[in-house]
Amino acid sequence: MPPTIAPQAASTETYPLTPLQQGMLAQQLRAPASGVDVEQLVCTLPERVDPVALRAAWQTVVGRHEVLRTSFEWDGLDAPRQRVHARVELPFRIEDWRAVPRSAVEARLAEWLRADRARGVPLDGAPLLRLALLSLGDADHRLVWTFHHAILDGRCFPMVLREVFDGYDAALRGEAAPVPERRRPFREYVEWVSALDATASDAFWRERLAGMTAATPIPVARAVPARDVPVQGDREGRVEAATLARLREVAARHGVTIGTIVQGAWALVLSRYAGESDVTIGVTLAGRRDTVAGADDMLGLFIDTLPLRVTLRGDQPVGEWLRDVRAAFTAVRAHEHTPLARVHACSAVPAGQPLFESLVMFESYELEASLRALGGAWATRGFRLHEQNGFPLTLAAYAGEDALVLRLEFDRTRFDDDVVARMVGHLATALESIAGDASAPVDRIEILPDAERAQLLGRFAGPRVRYEGGDTLVELLDAQASRSPDAVAVEDDRRALTYAELHVAAGALARELRGQGVGAGMLVGVCAERSVELVVALVAVLEAGGAYVPLDPEYPRERLAFMLEDSGVRVLLTTRAVAGALPPTEARIVELDGTVERSLGASAGDAAALPLPSADDPAYMIYTSGSTGRPKGALNAHRGIVNRLQWMQAAFGLGPADVVLQ
Repeated sequence: MPPTIAPQAASTETYPLTPLQQGMLAQQLRAPASGVDVEQLVCTLPERVDPVALRAAWQTVVGRHEVLRTSFEWDGLDAPRQRVHARVELPFRIEDWRAVPRSAVEARLAEWLRADRARGVPLDGAPLLRLALLSLGDADHRLVWTFHHAILDGRCFPMVLREVFDGYDAALRGEAAPVPERRRPFREYVEWVSALDATASDAFWRERLAGMTAATPIPVARAVPARDVPVQGDREGRVEAATLARLREVAARHGVTIGTIVQGAWALVLSRYAGESDVTIGVTLAGRRDTVAGADDMLGLFIDTLPLRVTLRGDQPVGEWLRDVRAAFTAVRAHEHTPLARVHACSAVPAGQPLFESLVMFESYELEASLRALGGAWATRGFRLHEQNGFPLTLAAYAGEDALVLRLEFDRTRFDDDVVARMVGHLATALESIAGDASAPVDRIEILPDAERAQLLGRFAGPRVRYEGGDTLVELLDAQASRSPDAVAVEDDRRALTYAELHVAAGALARELRGQGVGAGMLVGVCAERSVELVVALVAVLEAGGAYVPLDPEYPRERLAFMLEDSGVRVLLTTRAVAGALPPTEARIVELDGTVERSLGASAGDAAALPLPSADDPAYMIYTSGSTGRPKGALNAHRGIVNRLQWMQAAFGLGPADVVLQ
């Protein structure tokens, strides 16, 4: 005979949905078969199981907590609401899997979970959870707890499981089930959050997201999903105890947390993929701090999902940068109850486009390890969560005593399994690099594991080639002038210059620029129409050791003004015809008119005496727009440009008679 279940208090109470619950409801109405926000917690029970007692324990806990007897209603209402039912019958099915071969169990379970997820959890019927006991043997069972994320967040999972199994274990011993201390109802939090001023954080978010017009791109993802319904996958990696200990030392030394380091490392990996120094990731916050009394022990959905914008400056020491990441996260936490939809409205990202495509969730414990640590029957039970939250990538990181677990959950319609496996490796390598030396600059953080680095630099890169002519553009131009001094180097509709004449003219202007303070790595603006003078100016900047910033005179005046200010050029080469149309600037103007004529009396030998730039010095900086829509300067060093030019020459064998359209 099944044990008696205590009667439950009658209730037909209703109250509003939180903003996140509203978003989950909208997601289900938009794509009911997607499986998004359906949570599946698989409990491995290597023990004899009494199904009647187990079901009764679950039913008792459901009867004890309003949130587990809740459904949503919205038809014909001005706003959706959630209703607490007086009593619900918990769906509990039993399946006999004893005939399934041991070797086929995992594949069978994976298929079963896919079918179970596809069923969904309709939000208009209580309870929003169901259970299935899959029996593989007398002492081998899988209990699958399926529920909708709209009623519980991650902190609640162990709370519910402990109440259920404490009651179940007591029943097996013939004892009365322990009665836990009463938890305050979730509706108290809903009333609190509903009373907040929705506009209070608008100014913060407008400032924080200024200039951002798109999510940080993830180039390794498919631009178009392979199918409409997401297919969930996951890959797991670990940072072992020794490295985790060093990470904890880094965190303590720089006043940050392990969670901060994980957020920073993930942002850095995405930055390397996208080639952008301004990265936006999603972060989850517990949402319980400084809310209502007893919030830490309540059952319900408290979490907030918000954007965290991380700036990476290559020369900044890692420890200092991590403090900046921590400060950015702390600032977001002060505004954590802003609905994500409202945050989106405070940005310039178009409606319907995401603010971020990856989410980072960090916990200081791992569910299974924390429950097994309770001892007794808990020590042999296993727990594994399968979830799907609608983001293409979700990093779930757990810091235990002996390892940092990195679980990357992904949508297989957007990512291939081997790509995600490499991403996990890149993240783990970044964390190991941070642990190794937090005083190093950010651009020295490694993300390539040794095996992948060897593969890229060895088998994929092919043989190393040493090209003739030097490692800088200046050396290549000098060598060309020596080989063919009388050949035409550049011409326009007014004149032509030979290589020797170009060398002389550029050298004379280079000496003038050196006198203006131009030296290694200094940015020099060049704004002129297509002409011989333009080429002379570009070569002269290189010979002076600087890096040129090309400014197209046909650009809108506002864009030119931004580029001049952003680059901070202190010297600007231009012509009288163009200068009048330029925006105001504090840069020193050097006119190019008459440059060639003034160089006629100059000596080519004088120019050769100028110190050569190094191969790693920047040669130029060009502006391009990234995911934020704000133009950004990208520096290119002599070494990379020379390598590209020499490779093209070796590959295509260009000769004096060839014409290449650029």
